[in-house]
Amino acid sequence: MKKRFAKRLVVISTLAMLTFNPYTKVFAAGDQFTTHTVVSGESLWKISVKYDVSIQEIMQANNLSSANLAVGQQLKIPVKSSDNVMVYTVKSGDVLWKIAATYNVSVQDIIAYNGLDPSKYLYVGQKLYIPTSMPAQTNTPPSGDYIVHTVESGDVLWKIAARYNVTTKQIVAFNKIDPNIPLMIGQKLYIPNIQDDTSSQPTNEQVIHIVQSGESIWKISIKYRIDEQDILKANGLSEASIIYPGQKLIIPQSNEQQLKPNVPSADNTQPYITYIEHTVQAGDTPWNLSIKYGIPYTEMKEVNNFTDKTMLTIGQKVTIPVHHIPVTATPGPQYGEYLDWWTQAQYLFPIGAKAKVTDLTTGKSYKVIRSFGAFHADCEPLTAQDAAIMYEIWRNQWSWVPRAAIVEVDGRKIAASVTNMPHDVQNIKDNNFNGHFDVHFLNSKRHKDGLVNEDHQVQIKIAAGVR
Repeated sequence: MKKRFAKRLVVISTLAMLTFNPYTKVFAAGDQFTTHTVVSGESLWKISVKYDVSIQEIMQANNLSSANLAVGQQLKIPVKSSDNVMVYTVKSGDVLWKIAATYNVSVQDIIAYNGLDPSKYLYVGQKLYIPTSMPAQTNTPPSGDYIVHTVESGDVLWKIAARYNVTTKQIVAFNKIDPNIPLMIGQKLYIPNIQDDTSSQPTNEQVIHIVQSGESIWKISIKYRIDEQDILKANGLSEASIIYPGQKLIIPQSNEQQLKPNVPSADNTQPYITYIEHTVQAGDTPWNLSIKYGIPYTEMKEVNNFTDKTMLTIGQKVTIPVHHIPVTATPGPQYGEYLDWWTQAQYLFPIGAKAKVTDLTTGKSYKVIRSFGAFHADCEPLTAQDAAIMYEIWRNQWSWVPRAAIVEVDGRKIAASVTNMPHDVQNIKDNNFNGHFDVHFLNSKRHKDGLVNEDHQVQIKIAAGVR
C-alpha cells in the first residue's frame, strides 16, 4: 500500500509540474534532438535532470500524454540550441582530440561541456555539444628556457618526455595542463630546456620501469615495494591516469632498494626478498629457470632485463629473487592463512608444485598440481581418484560455483576458493579430468579480463575465518 501511494505521489507531482510550469517551449523545424533509451527505474524527472531540459519539453517533443515510461522506450531529447553550441554525432574512428581539432576547440572544453569521463571511450552515435564560440586551448609561453613541441598524431606525454629527456611531471608543471586530458594534434607544448640539469635524469634514487601489457600502477608498486602515490607523484600522474605498454615510469627508490635484499620487518610479519645467483648450464632458459626456482616468468625477465627472445649462454650469471613469506596467524586450526596472491601465495604455490586441497564444508581432501596460471592458479587433479572426490564434493557435477577450501603446500595452509569445472588445456592425460580447474586466493584475478571475482573472494574470506 505504501509503495502504491508513493508511486501515485510521484505521478501527481510530475503532472503538477507539467500543469503549472509557464515556460513551455514550442518546437520548430530545425530544432536538434538526441535519443535516450529508457532503462529500469527511470522517470521523466530523472531524464529531464540528466539532460537539463524540462519535463514539458520532453513530453512535447515525443507527443506524450502521460508521464508513464516503458523500459526500452526511445525518447527524443531536445538539445539546447544557441549561437555558440552545435551538436556533433560521433562516427567510427572518432576520438576527442580529432573532434576538438576539427572544430578548433580544446578537448578540455568538450569534456567540461558534456560532463564526460576522459578515461572512457566515445561510442558511435553519441551526441556531443561542441562550444563553437569558445576559444581553443592556448598555452602562454612560460618564463625560462624552453623548446616548442607541436603535438602530432600518436603523441602522448610520456613519449614526448622521453624524446626530450625530461619527465612528464616537468612538462605538466611547465605548461600548467591536466595530465588526464588527451593531447590535441597541433597543440603547442613548451618543453623545459634542462638538458644540463641532472635532476631530469634518473639518479641513484630512481630506476626506470617500462610498462608491460596488463600492468597497473598498483602492480608496479607491489613489484618495487613502494607506495602507489609515490609513483604517481614522480611521474606527474593522477589516480585516473591511464598507463600504456612501453611507457617509461620513474620509480623513486632509495639506494638500499635497488635489486638488493630487503630485510625482515621488526615483527617478522611482512614478505621480503633476497637474491641468489644461478650459473647457466646447458639447456637452461629463462622459462625453465622460472619453473625451477618457483618465480613468475615475467618477474624472472624483469629482474634480469630479459626479453622473450633472450638466449642464455653457458656460464652466464642469472639473478634469482627469493621470496620469504612469514607465517601469519589464523583464527583457528581449521582455517588457512589469508595471503595475498601477488606478494605471498603465488610464491608458496608456484607452477609445478603439488598440494592437498581440503573442502572447508565437507572436510574431503584431494591432491592437485599447479600446472599453469599467472592471475590465479590453474590446477589439475593428480589422479582419477582425486577427480572423483572433486566430483562428489560438488554433489556429483562439474560446476563454476566456488567453494571455500584450504590449499596445503609444504606444511603451509592457505585460504582459497575453488571451482571444479574442467576447461581449456591440460598436462595430465590419465586423471579422467579433461582440462584444468581454477583456484583463487586473496586479490587474484580472472584471466579473461583481469578483474577480481568477488564470489571467489567471499569464499576465501570464509576459508580464512575472517567473514
